[in-house]
Amino acid sequence: MTKTKTLLVGTGFWAEQHLKAYQLCKKTIVSGIVGHSNKKRLEELATNYNISSFFFDTKEAIRKLEPDIVDIATSPVYRLEGVKAAVNSSVKLVNMEKPMALFPSEAKNIEKICLKNNLLLTVNHQKKFNKPWAEAAKIIKKGTLGRILFFRATCRGNMLEQGTHLVDMLLFFNNYTPIKWVMAQTADFDGFKKPKTPAPDSVSALIQFDNETPAYLTIGNIGWPIDKETNKWFHMAVEAYGSKGHLRISLNQTMELNIYGKKTLVTSSKWDDTYLQGLADHFDAASAYAMNPEKKHISCLKNSIMSFEAIMAMYKSSALGDRIMLPTELDDLIIDIIKKRAGM
Repeated sequence: MTKTKTLLVGTGFWAEQHLKAYQLCKKTIVSGIVGHSNKKRLEELATNYNISSFFFDTKEAIRKLEPDIVDIATSPVYRLEGVKAAVNSSVKLVNMEKPMALFPSEAKNIEKICLKNNLLLTVNHQKKFNKPWAEAAKIIKKGTLGRILFFRATCRGNMLEQGTHLVDMLLFFNNYTPIKWVMAQTADFDGFKKPKTPAPDSVSALIQFDNETPAYLTIGNIGWPIDKETNKWFHMAVEAYGSKGHLRISLNQTMELNIYGKKTLVTSSKWDDTYLQGLADHFDAASAYAMNPEKKHISCLKNSIMSFEAIMAMYKSSALGDRIMLPTELDDLIIDIIKKRAGM
């Protein structure tokens, strides 16, 4: 089987995690890597992962290597530019780390460019491919819990750090049912000073889906603590309450399934046991999608835009102090309003 060629853009911590995962992939190989400033780090990664081609310019790398996929694992400020670099080239699909953008205008431009140029896009909400989380979604969709009455979800890290994973996971668990409305409050605005992911460090939100299922979210500093976890990033959990049972899954401990009056099943959801294979499965699914769009991908442009718009609708609700019905017009001004209210 011919493997697709992937060009990796980025040399930071998560870029290296991508490289580790690519070693487990069955459908794609890394043909080159692009850095932007740190030559020593770029050469080190190329040597350590046996990548013979490395560059400082994405367009040049695309022109010389003719990759099928560009994987953008940089800070979010480069998302839009990375997509632009892939236009009118060999590239069939752009995969990018989350968040897909920092502002609504960036996400709109990314969507517009991809649709205009028939460029496929996936966002690295790869936790959906981690085996325990994929199994949890199957249990919910199979109807084991009965009719879902509500979801409850939490995480530490701000809205554009772990929060984007949490919002997307809720959409995944509810089969990407459209959102009817959101209500949200934001606080702890020092998070806007973070250079890579500027966002409120606390968000409390209520989502109402079109199928009348609500979801309650606490994100960032107000996220509830996961017992015995010392790593901030492992304080993430989702609960689904149904008419027949209850499911709770955390990022680094267990998935607990309780069928009322019948049985309780507890299985491991340890991060280190699943995350690299989950990331590799995400990449292999993206490879198959690139070569045959009919294969589809759960983190496609449509679903990723839905996740991002949910986050921005929470910002808008906080900025205007009102419930926001979706779809809604979203612009960069909503972030300015929140910052102004915070005295920034």
